[in-house]
Amino acid sequence: MKTIENRIAALEQSVRYYRIGFFSLLLIASFVIFSSNNKAVQIVDKIQAKSFELVDNNGKVLVVIDRDEKGNGEVITKSSTGNNLVKLFTSDGGAGAINTFHTNGNVNFKVTNETAGGGYLALFNANEIASVEMGNQTNSSGYFKINNSDEKQIVKLGSNTANDGFISTKNHNDNEIFTLSSIDGEGGASLTIKNNLGQRKLYLTGGDKGGRIGVYNNSDTRVAYVGCEDEQIGYIATWNTSGTKTGNIGY
Repeated sequence: MKTIENRIAALEQSVRYYRIGFFSLLLIASFVIFSSNNKAVQIVDKIQAKSFELVDNNGKVLVVIDRDEKGNGEVITKSSTGNNLVKLFTSDGGAGAINTFHTNGNVNFKVTNETAGGGYLALFNANEIASVEMGNQTNSSGYFKINNSDEKQIVKLGSNTANDGFISTKNHNDNEIFTLSSIDGEGGASLTIKNNLGQRKLYLTGGDKGGRIGVYNNSDTRVAYVGCEDEQIGYIATWNTSGTKTGNIGY
């Protein structure tokens, strides 16, 4: 009996040792896990490489950071089908440029520089034709252009040589048919209406002296006039094709 009791006592003692050892290991493991979770993340100050590609789970390239053929930096983002979506690059003039693309790869939007300096922006149609353009004129003022499907300018808003506002419309043959601007050397408004060949037909002005209307033939000769004279009186006059006055009313 005594031997059995001794064995039971020894077994109970072993179980106590195992328990102590198990809880000790548990405490050590908990301390290690807790310490590792609170350890500061090591952040690299700088990563350098000659090129970089970000790929998806299937290995398809989604972002490219590289150099162009001139050694300038370039960033391209791509769709899962491989078409360009956004491109940051260097223009032919050496300035920064941005292109965005349709899902089929055609250019939608472009930002770059004007040749003479300043910014340039263009929107493209489905055929990659610039339909709207904005930028800087050579006199450093802004302009806005609307183009037709053949990329010919049909409307332009900008400034004239006097730095006044200017609006021009053209037909599909690139002939100017309408202009709204200021009067040369006087200010005020002037409106010119032309035919399909770009020949002036009507010239309306609203200057300091009053309103005036001129009618022109195909030789750009004024053949009729109605307006307010410098003396603030009304005047009407007509001319023949040679420019000889044929009649007038007023004085």
